[in-house]
Amino acid sequence: MELIAEWNKIRKHFNKSFSSNFYVSVASVDSENNPTVTPIGSMFLNDNQTGFYFEKFPSKLPKHAEENPNVCLLGVNSGRFFLDKIVV
Repeated sequence: MELIAEWNKIRKHFNKSFSSNFYVSVASVDSENNPTVTPIGSMFLNDNQTGFYFEKFPSKLPKHAEENPNVCLLGVNSGRFFLDKIVV
């Protein structure tokens, strides 16, 4: 998936994911490339391929972002009607 070309679809998916289960997961890596996955309770994606999050307790994500700004986001749409469509 091309990030810039598909950004509106990505934002739409994350909005639906957040409204169905109230969090997304953010994966980051430390200076030795060890992964850490952090559940985030408030993630917002902007129009320009950027985003921001609000969370009280993440400890490793801010530190990892200083060393490596690349992250991977996981948003799962667990809405009943969406799951009914894909499971059938």
